[in-house]
Amino acid sequence: EQLAATPLLEGGRQDYQKLQRRVILVSGVLAAYAVFSGALDYLLDIETMREVMAKMNEVQLMKGEAPGLATFVVSCLPNFGFGLALSLLVPACGWYGARNRQSCLLGTFSCCSLCDCCGACLAALMMFAAVAGIE
Repeated sequence: EQLAATPLLEGGRQDYQKLQRRVILVSGVLAAYAVFSGALDYLLDIETMREVMAKMNEVQLMKGEAPGLATFVVSCLPNFGFGLALSLLVPACGWYGARNRQSCLLGTFSCCSLCDCCGACLAALMMFAAVAGIE
């Protein structure tokens, strides 16, 4: 479905182009955030596993051949790739929806972004409530 019949275009082509650039920019920022946070999470998992393996080797719980850190890193790559692909779906909807004037993709981007924002606000409120309860 094309956006040609929407009231948004009554304001002129420049207004639409400004809005289009904003949606593309927000989509790009969200994609960069998804890549950065996914990579950081993956690296933190690797560091945690390295520490766990070091502790296990110290107390000699593992007898014989222990799996190496490289095995863990390689075995987690498919999960990292799949998670990254899923987290890039929403920014891709915004990017392609704005570039190709696809209202269905833009609606998906808007609704998913709203749900994500509400979830983040709820998580922040719960975290503040937990911190206030600890003190």
